[in-house]
Amino acid sequence: MSLVPLAAWAALLVLAPNILMLVYSLWQTDEGVLSRVLTFDNYVAVVTNSVTLAILGRTAAIAVGAALLATAVAYPMAWFVVRRLSKHRLLAVLLVVVPLWISYLVRVYAWKIILGDSGVINSTLIELGLRNEPLSFMLYSRFAVFLTLTYVSIPFAFVASYAALERVPASLLEASADAGASPTRARGSDRIRLGPAPLHRRLPDAGDGGRA
Repeated sequence: MSLVPLAAWAALLVLAPNILMLVYSLWQTDEGVLSRVLTFDNYVAVVTNSVTLAILGRTAAIAVGAALLATAVAYPMAWFVVRRLSKHRLLAVLLVVVPLWISYLVRVYAWKIILGDSGVINSTLIELGLRNEPLSFMLYSRFAVFLTLTYVSIPFAFVASYAALERVPASLLEASADAGASPTRARGSDRIRLGPAPLHRRLPDAGDGGRA
């Protein structure tokens, strides 16, 4: 099967929009109106503006943190599904992937309902007498952004981890155990590629959660 049509579609739907965005970023702006004059003033303004740099740094920190936490949550789930489930494995994968079928905005808005002043968490705390007023940090805060991004990224990290772990043969773990490795060491042995290149299966795919 030729990969040319697939590469063409990828170039059209992924590469072309990014190139177009890059070209737009190099155009001069006059009161919000684009002028087809190439300039680097836009990038100079970004790197010389302390407010913009602070926002970019905060955004990068939240994105990296959310990707790492999503991977830390999704990887054990994927390992359990691959190594411990057999009869209901497809059902478990389906339950994790189902949120991807729902609109991104719907999933985000669901957290607004959960974290809001009248949401599930605050209402429960008030009803139990643990709080007299809603927790102010639960919504419209970095915490809410971090939590929501982590939740949205978990299915992507799970799929990537699941696909990587499923390619590792179970015989590798059995061979490690037969060679005298402890259960922890044996489970860790599937992180190493069965070949000349190290660190194959897991580490490259863990970043997929961040690309969500």
